[in-house]
Amino acid sequence: MKKSPSFPFSILFLLLLIFFSSTRSNAQQNDRPEIKQLFEAILSASELEGSTFSSFLLLLKPNFKNAIEHRHNGDLLGFVLEGKIELVMDDGKTQTYIKGEYFHEKHQQLHSSYINPSKTDSTKILMINLLKK
Repeated sequence: MKKSPSFPFSILFLLLLIFFSSTRSNAQQNDRPEIKQLFEAILSASELEGSTFSSFLLLLKPNFKNAIEHRHNGDLLGFVLEGKIELVMDDGKTQTYIKGEYFHEKHQQLHSSYINPSKTDSTKILMINLLKK
């Protein structure tokens, strides 16, 4: 009587399924920045009353690129803690910021790209946002 080879093939199939599903989810995760909110408060000082202050960490994985034009309803400061970032602002010029530098996106300023040009290193940025009421 011959033994059925289906048992080893079923294990192989299961292992391949696990491998390809984990590879797909890792690729999907690399397409999105990791954002961790640190603080948010509604301000009460008379000149800022009703405005919202928030801060968060932005982690851009290697080769990350976001090319969606957008504006913020407030001023945003970004402090590069690790790595480097390339920004394309409303004038169409690419500006590069490295660890220790900061950038300022003015209220309603159009910008179109956040790029981590590194193939190996992530970029970590402390973002501070003051949203107008």
